[in-house]
Amino acid sequence: MAKPRAFTFADALLALVVVVAALLLWLLPSERTGDTVVIAVDSALYGQYNLSIDTVIAIDTERGHNTVTIADGRVWVSDADCPDKQCTHQRALTQTDGGSLICLPHRLVVTLGHGAVDAVSS
Repeated sequence: MAKPRAFTFADALLALVVVVAALLLWLLPSERTGDTVVIAVDSALYGQYNLSIDTVIAIDTERGHNTVTIADGRVWVSDADCPDKQCTHQRALTQTDGGSLICLPHRLVVTLGHGAVDAVSS
């Protein structure tokens, strides 16, 4: 039977490097897509909202009605009167996941950004 190897200085140094690397990864901020909900209708800025403030936004245009809900750091289209209601079945956006919510019949686009938005491109 082999005798166990003694814990060496190199082993302790390796363990220290692993612990420090794990702490740095845990403490450093993760990449985030944004903290501002940007809503555009017909390629024009409709409004900007803080992702951390729970809000329900009713959007009524000549094309129809959408309800966008912001709650618990997530945003989603909770209601729409378009024929297929595909926008209501899209997953909610979060700071870490990002993405877009789109309702084609109503030409509605919901995205996440950082702070103030200068323009919305068409």
